[in-house]
Amino acid sequence: MLYTDSDMAEGKARLRAILAELEELPSAGHVAAHLIALGVKGECAEAHHCVVSVFVARRWREATGQSSFVVTDSTGVIVYTPADTYTTLLAEEEVGPRVREFMHRFDTEKYPALIA
Repeated sequence: MLYTDSDMAEGKARLRAILAELEELPSAGHVAAHLIALGVKGECAEAHHCVVSVFVARRWREATGQSSFVVTDSTGVIVYTPADTYTTLLAEEEVGPRVREFMHRFDTEKYPALIA
């Protein structure tokens, strides 16, 4: 399947909306509570298995019916088509300060209820 610039713009808007669900919460602690309530779990310091990656992949699948390969780092989230290697970039977005703070705290095991 070929992805056009329009598809990329749509993917970026979708990813921005998914991340906004977390970023609009008042604090990193509220982000953690929201993810706990959703039953999302992840692995600390694992780009593909980070709790934010798991959350984004779930929301992406709910919105599109499409599986994805999601990677996070300290500054952003990248969504690819699923494959053994990164094949097609679907969306990329920087995370805001609340999500960045949450990811730092999660990676330092401040939220044990979210660790798989």
